[in-house]
Amino acid sequence: MNASIKLLATMAGALLLTACGQQAAEPENVTANEAADTTNYVAEVLALNEAQRRGVMFRAIRDAGLPCQEVTSAEIEPEMTPTTWRATCENGADHLIAMQASGDATVMSGR
Repeated sequence: MNASIKLLATMAGALLLTACGQQAAEPENVTANEAADTTNYVAEVLALNEAQRRGVMFRAIRDAGLPCQEVTSAEIEPEMTPTTWRATCENGADHLIAMQASGDATVMSGR
């Protein structure tokens, strides 16, 4: 029994040493992955129904760290590019959300 404990301890030590010598897997080439994504996210948002579009605007506002419990309306801002929406929250706050085809969004708030 004592020999089996020594064997287990030796094997565990060998495994730990082997694990220490291994390098983590190389991260995938992020630039190549981004280049492969040709989705036009502005077109995707335009194709959504009103409720889904309000959900996208809600997520952008919340991700920007701004208070909003619900987006009550999301309309394309006619005086700006066709990729800019005016989203109104339940508290009356208006936010301009400019979206790029890549899916990056900039939220501008009057508050």
